[in-house]
Amino acid sequence: GIQVQKRLFVYLLSVLLLYIPDVFAQISEGGIPPSFNYGQNLMLRRAIEKTEVPVDFYIEDLREVDNWRAREGVPMPVATLIPVDYTVENAGSWTTLPGGERIWRLQLKAADAVAIMLYYKDFYIPEGGKLFIYSADKSQLLGAYTNKTHPSGGLFATEFIGGDELTLEYAVSEISEEKPRIHISEIGYGYNTSALKTYCGVSTLRSSGSCMVDINCEEGDAWQNEKKGVCHTVQRIGGKSYICTASLMNNTAEDFKPLILTARHCAYDGSNVADSSDMEQWAFYFHREREACGHSLHTVEKTITGCKLLVNTGTEGGSDGMLLLLNKMIPEEYDVFYNGWDRRNSPASSGVCIHHPAGDYKKISTYGTPARETTFQSTEFSGLKNAHWNVTFQKTVNGHGVTQEGSSGSPLYNENKLVVGTLTGGNSTCIYTNGLNLYGKMSFHWDKYNAESAHMDEWLDPVGSGVETLAGRYRGVIKPAPTHVKAVNQGRTVSLTWGAPQSAEAPVFYNVYCNNQKIGAVGILSFIDEEPEAGSLVYSVSAVYADGEESPFVSTTLSFVKFKAPSDLRAVRTASSNNVELNWNTPVYEQTIYWGTMDLRYSVGFESKSPFYYGQKWSSEEIAPLNEKTIKAVRFIPIEKNVYEIYISQGDRTYRQPLESSSLTYSNSDIFSGINTVMLDEPFTIDGSRSLIVSIYISHAGSDYPAVCDDGPVVDGKGNLYSFNGEDWDTFYDEEDPGESNYNAVIAAVISSEHGTLSGNDDKRILKGASGMVFDAGLVKPRAVKASVYGTSGYVPGSMPAAFPELTKYRIYLNGRSENPRDVDGSETTYTDVNPYNSFYEITAFYGDFESEKSNRAEITIVDTEHVDGSVDIYPTSFSGSVYLKGYDVVTRVDVISVSGKACLVVNRPGEID
Repeated sequence: GIQVQKRLFVYLLSVLLLYIPDVFAQISEGGIPPSFNYGQNLMLRRAIEKTEVPVDFYIEDLREVDNWRAREGVPMPVATLIPVDYTVENAGSWTTLPGGERIWRLQLKAADAVAIMLYYKDFYIPEGGKLFIYSADKSQLLGAYTNKTHPSGGLFATEFIGGDELTLEYAVSEISEEKPRIHISEIGYGYNTSALKTYCGVSTLRSSGSCMVDINCEEGDAWQNEKKGVCHTVQRIGGKSYICTASLMNNTAEDFKPLILTARHCAYDGSNVADSSDMEQWAFYFHREREACGHSLHTVEKTITGCKLLVNTGTEGGSDGMLLLLNKMIPEEYDVFYNGWDRRNSPASSGVCIHHPAGDYKKISTYGTPARETTFQSTEFSGLKNAHWNVTFQKTVNGHGVTQEGSSGSPLYNENKLVVGTLTGGNSTCIYTNGLNLYGKMSFHWDKYNAESAHMDEWLDPVGSGVETLAGRYRGVIKPAPTHVKAVNQGRTVSLTWGAPQSAEAPVFYNVYCNNQKIGAVGILSFIDEEPEAGSLVYSVSAVYADGEESPFVSTTLSFVKFKAPSDLRAVRTASSNNVELNWNTPVYEQTIYWGTMDLRYSVGFESKSPFYYGQKWSSEEIAPLNEKTIKAVRFIPIEKNVYEIYISQGDRTYRQPLESSSLTYSNSDIFSGINTVMLDEPFTIDGSRSLIVSIYISHAGSDYPAVCDDGPVVDGKGNLYSFNGEDWDTFYDEEDPGESNYNAVIAAVISSEHGTLSGNDDKRILKGASGMVFDAGLVKPRAVKASVYGTSGYVPGSMPAAFPELTKYRIYLNGRSENPRDVDGSETTYTDVNPYNSFYEITAFYGDFESEKSNRAEITIVDTEHVDGSVDIYPTSFSGSVYLKGYDVVTRVDVISVSGKACLVVNRPGEID
């Protein structure tokens, strides 16, 4: 049956000889043991004898075995179980207190244990009876356990008490003659010091890594509902206890059935799987968190014991999912949240993981780049292909949350605050923060397996609605949410508006979030985001009511472009004139286009190490938005021992650039170390009416696998091209063996918004005979290679070409005043103003109705007439890292050339040059 455990920490105030519960106590029936009322009564101290628990093992031996099994994918062990046989009848002693109360006490000592947890073969408290458990120094107190705790009796477990001694104290009922059944069958000997620190009554200790972020830091502001559905678990598997994380789930019947989602491997110890009797003694801790960010005090924990297995999706060849059912409904006063879910096979663009790393108080890890589809592999087992998501967590204000042992089974939330996966494992740490974090997909947990016992759909969608997503909720009445949220790009800011909830109860204020990070709280129906970041922004608004309850979020998505201002504004007036000549540089934008994911996975080659081209292609319709824009760089991965060239073609318009080995950073054949960005010697102008191929030519193949590819899925005919002559192109994809050719070439083009000039044939460096080589070589089976840097671009078709913002005009401001500004056509980069005064200028760019930020402030520089006659001089300025250009107003361009003849810098209309 289910058990509701009571936890109460108290501290001895020796001066007053009173025991007062600490503010972070868990209290159900409450109260204190009767013996505490009599202080240091000598009779009481002599009346109880200590029972020594037999400890016939070495702790270091246990830890050595744990270190070995950690490589096998088992959950984090915290305690070993020592068989005992202690009952009210055969252990402890009975005492009558000075006030006439009758009590039974059993004092246990398990030498050198970090903490002790008790497992019961039978646990039953009569009506009116009370059981307390406390530490040797009485600083930690559990209870009172009453008849309501476990009314059916049978298997049970109580929580950890820190230290190697504890005392059970049972107070006899005054209303029932029934005897208690307290049969302790195992002592949970806690030996994992790092994981059990927080059970030792020292609230400042932490068991997780130093980079972890408390759930009640600002990173968790938007997740205060969802966190209440995440629990820490202590699970018995045979003769040991282990820890994981789990989440309480909503279902389409919304009947608040206590469904617990976690990882299947949390029931596996490397040799055995937890059976039904083990699960009767699993403990689930809700609300285990610190009161505030970095705070020493923690909140009141609510603990439930006992569950049954419903669904197991398997670890080997599966998605490592497990669905449990608690043995009894969760009391409404527990204030838990039933998390929502998303069973679609779509990568989350952003989100969080909420978890209990190493059993610590609840933490949050944040990711802002899309999840990537992958296959879990370890030394012990391999998951089903593409049944997991991998996410890379990011640095935030209060740390850089990752995952670690004890986080297993924790939920992965997407940008819509729905669970999309459960943690299987990874290799991220506080040192290696960019490591793997692999989550079994909800879409695979759902119904991807033949066995009915491996389907979660019948439990999470019991009404058979067929919905793909379900929102989370509380058990009580849901607070009304705002309506009709609208986000408008105002150029430099984003304006948000919404409607009031349709309810008689009015909110006190509204919380505003951007990408699930709180950015403000207002009492009106609008908000201005003054500092939006460029990219896809999800704005959410919730209503907060007088009782402190927050409504569900209402969201809208906006693709925000941060419009750039002109740069290098200069204002020059000759000493003999009142005319001020203004010059500036046009804003320049860049984008990178590619097909696939750019996530490094495979390397490929052809038999006999034949030279070949590999690349990507865009149709004229796809490339049209970039007409007359320029390719300025190409990105790819060179492998050592090979010689590469860049080759770009649009029909008869081609560009070829041999690459010197000294200009590249090579990866070896066993590990990919990173992507090279190679600048073109001359920008290539795009003709939007022709298809575009960007490729790499391997003119000399010194290794078997010289071309790097991603992990798919393939964008066939676009992302996976190869050729032997640069004219006739084929694809890597093999219809007869699609699983072995499901990848794209890792290559990308960097596009600038700068205009170029089209010509018939841009190729002035084609090597003689290079396009005439023809080979008949077979493709070597692709080789999977470990990548030392993992991309996080997600399961998407690529980064598509998009039109750059269109500049329509400039606006010139004098002395910072908004009155009477001068507007200039967007095609101009100069303006003459009549101004005899010492003033300063600023300029903005308009994109339709949207105005950019102001440019740099340009004070008027007065030049004498000798500079007007065309005399020019250039010399370095000491200590400034700059050069001074005398007479720069008559110079249209400066080229900086290295001693080897390479162009290092080009500056149009220069001023002072860094």
